[in-house]
Amino acid sequence: MNTELSLLVALISAADCLTNLESDDCTPAIADRCFSDFWTETIYSNRSLPEMCGIVDDKIQCSKDIIDAGCQRQDGRDNFDSWVSGLTAVSSFFCLKDTWTLKELVNNVAPRGSCFSLDAFAACIETKTKITHVADMLFVTMDAVECNWVMMAFATCGARVTSPECSHVKEIIDEVLQIFFQEVKCAYTCSSATSSLVTYTTLPLLSVISLSLRPKI
Repeated sequence: MNTELSLLVALISAADCLTNLESDDCTPAIADRCFSDFWTETIYSNRSLPEMCGIVDDKIQCSKDIIDAGCQRQDGRDNFDSWVSGLTAVSSFFCLKDTWTLKELVNNVAPRGSCFSLDAFAACIETKTKITHVADMLFVTMDAVECNWVMMAFATCGARVTSPECSHVKEIIDEVLQIFFQEVKCAYTCSSATSSLVTYTTLPLLSVISLSLRPKI
């Protein structure tokens, strides 16, 4: 083997080794820890809405920092970024653009209200979408199939929100649904997405984040 060929083989081997090391550094399970005590620190606490918003943002950023530090495109980084962009868009809507809507929502869901339980809702979505941890967001692509599947799951699990006494909450959730799916580009990939978005019932910011990023027990 001549010198040039030997050098080329050595470089290829080094590159493969580096890729494997980078993949080994992708540890999404650690990011689950960012969301430990999520419920007790937010919806089930006595904190003010600005404090809740700050905690939610910190937890999202914590998971982003961990994924950014070790996960590459081949690990599903683009998928994760898509999910997080949707969550961030919803967070910005509630916490920066329309804080009154967030107050109305929090006051009408358990434990402060009676329209529905975020815990039960999140558990239902987990079962139907099989998205329970940060790692799942690396492997699940928000394509047409996933968009429609998620919308159907949300509609089934959020059926109680259609009750007359919770109609105002359903309006909030419908708006949040549109914001989330528009950000992750579901409006461009789902068939009849424009008309479907306003008819499906889905969950608000806290429920979306909890079901996607709930830590392992």
